[in-house]
Amino acid sequence: RSIDLDGAEAEPICFFWKGVALRNLLSADGSGSGLSEAIAAFEHFLLISPSEGRKVCEAWWSCAELEMFRSSAEGSLQTQESKDRMVDRVCTLIEHAQRAEGQMLPVLKELEDKYPPSDAKSMMLRFRDQLGKKANKKVAHPYFEQLRLACNETFRRGEYEKAISGYSKLLDVVENSSEPELRQHIHVLLSNRSCAHEKQQNYTAAEADARGAISAQPSWLKGHMRLARALIGNRQAVKAKEALKQAHAQLSEADSATLRG
Repeated sequence: RSIDLDGAEAEPICFFWKGVALRNLLSADGSGSGLSEAIAAFEHFLLISPSEGRKVCEAWWSCAELEMFRSSAEGSLQTQESKDRMVDRVCTLIEHAQRAEGQMLPVLKELEDKYPPSDAKSMMLRFRDQLGKKANKKVAHPYFEQLRLACNETFRRGEYEKAISGYSKLLDVVENSSEPELRQHIHVLLSNRSCAHEKQQNYTAAEADARGAISAQPSWLKGHMRLARALIGNRQAVKAKEALKQAHAQLSEADSATLRG
């Protein structure tokens, strides 16, 4: 039976089981329709679910397995470079699965250890072992852009609590990454989360995130504007005025730099 969860107020676990159902409709080598949709369902589940849950680990293992299937199905493994990209992507997903296992609640971990590993986990562990040290290569988060866009869309729908949760997960990814292309998003994510807090009238949290954005990127105008709005919300007019002065100074400095250029 086909279940359309788009736009529905569905529980996170519904997206997990949707991914499982679609995965089970595929053949043993992952061929068949629904492959991309299965990955998308698991991705959405990972975005909106608590990071310490048991099913989170299973979702990461399934994403790794399905990503390998997708690369093969799309015929994108014709060159060594394309094979290396697939390996890097799958190894990163394996890394996230193992990190999720480390964050699992003790009671769930104890339950997990009583059962044999899932087929996806077993396959991916064999894949990793065959690669040896290649599997330890650090690469950027494979789904960062999809998750970021999903958070922004959640915000636009007015689902601010979900947006805050999503931005927090993305910040956990970028703050624990050594990849410059990920870390450059820190100030934007903090600013976006500040705005979501402001929408909920949680001005103290909005102020903290705005200050974090400024600390990460002092020359970014929007961070100072976010801080001013949060301070106004907390009825701290004098401090808000100072924040606006800082924003004006940053803007003037940027204009001067443009003229000098």
